Amino acid sequence: MFKRLGVPLVPRLAAFAFLCVIPLFMGPESLDFRYWEGGLAVVLAIATLDRIVRFDSMGANACFAARLDLAALLAATVFVNAAVGLGLGLCAVIMASRRWTMRRRLETGAVSAVLLAMMVVPWALRNDAVLGKPVLLRSNAALELSVANNDIV
Repeated sequence: MFKRLGVPLVPRLAAFAFLCVIPLFMGPESLDFRYWEGGLAVVLAIATLDRIVRFDSMGANACFAARLDLAALLAATVFVNAAVGLGLGLCAVIMASRRWTMRRRLETGAVSAVLLAMMVVPWALRNDAVLGKPVLLRSNAALELSVANNDIV
């Protein structure tokens, strides 16, 4: 991704080396990164950044299907990790403000909002049934995913 953005090789290798030697702290990682959603958030972030970079090069030529792809990735990322998704949304807004017409911005934003609602509403209904309150975004995702994907004995 950073190669596509034009970052030279030496800073990319230095950043990669730094990431390889960062000490691991299980306590903070389990609270901040969350075992279950962290990897998925990283994958979605990379895919979304890839789409944002592609759209920046396309400019006004981005077709609706391609914008739908970006909107779906943004909605899924917000659903998995709100902070990462909102940050990527800001990146997309900055890109769109430079290249897209107002109509394209509104269409893509509306599609992203509808897709996010399609993910959040069933999740909130499920949380209301299981947890007793409709948690809209995933504030306790690690526990909920663990319970959802594993039999409790």
